[in-house]
Parts: sequence; C-alpha cells; structure tokens
Amino acid sequence: MYPLRISDEVKARLKALAQDGRESEDHVLRRLLGCLPPAALAALATPDGNGDFIDTTYGIRFPEGFQIFRTYKGLRYTARDVSGRWVLDGETGAAGRFDSLNQLSQAVIDGNENAWMFWFYQTAEGERERISELRDPALVQRRPRRKRRQETAAAPTPLMTAPISRPGGKPWEPI
Repeated sequence: MYPLRISDEVKARLKALAQDGRESEDHVLRRLLGCLPPAALAALATPDGNGDFIDTTYGIRFPEGFQIFRTYKGLRYTARDVSGRWVLDGETGAAGRFDSLNQLSQAVIDGNENAWMFWFYQTAEGERERISELRDPALVQRRPRRKRRQETAAAPTPLMTAPISRPGGKPWEPI
C-alpha cells in the first residue's frame, strides 16, 4: 500500500461517498476510477443484504425504500427499492419486481428507452429530478450518433422523344 496525501476536504468527500461508512475510501476510489476487479463487480451486482439496489455501471447505491416515478401515456408509475430490486407499484395495474432500471422501464413502456432519462425522484427540497443526475458524468458513455445516409437526387432520366408517325401508322414502323 502507498500512502496518499489528500486534503481534509477530499477526505470528508470520500467519507460522504462511502455511503454511510459501508465502504472504505479505497473502495470508493476504485469505484469512481473504474478500478474494480471483476470479482468486486460481481459482488456489487447482487443485493448487499441491507436491501440497497446497486447499479454497477455507475456505482450508485439506491437505499432501501428509495422511490422513483414517471409518467407514461398520461399514467403515473412509481417504483421503489425493496430488498435490492425495483418494485413497481400496482396503482396502474402494472406491478412486478425487476433487477434493473431497463427491465422496470420495459414493463411500463411499449419499446426501449434510456431509463435514466425518464425516471425521476424527489429531492430533499421537494424538487423533481431525473435519476440520471445521480450518475457521475465521467462514467456516462455517449454513443456516437449514426450519420444518416443522405439521399442523393437521382440523375434525371433523359426524355424519350416519341418517334413521329404518320396517321394510321405504328410508332415503331418506319415512315
């Protein structure tokens, strides 16, 4: 191990990111820097016994009972973390338990979407905030936009001149 000299401010921030003392400073730095060994990533992918839902891609821990919500086709949907899984409340007729945000969204919508952009939570101040704001921007991978193939205007077809024909004659018969 190497000693690491950091300011008191950084040390306090590391402790805050240690999620209520459940992680060491080393683990927080490994998570933030993407240095987790495969075994640690596998361990994070499962519920931690405390009931927290852990998103391994972004290293976010949603505490037990954390509630998210959205509106789709005029209906409001709510889900909360129960024992490390998202539980969709059955107020709208849809209900179930899901292991990921994507599975949760697919239970609500007709198709695919970026679930991070359409689910919200309520801040301590009562503001509505996208759950995507909880992610570390450095860990968000932007996919390059596909270039659409530009339609090229087809070259104009040359006009065919109808052969002159005499009355009663066929156009293909010589004059």
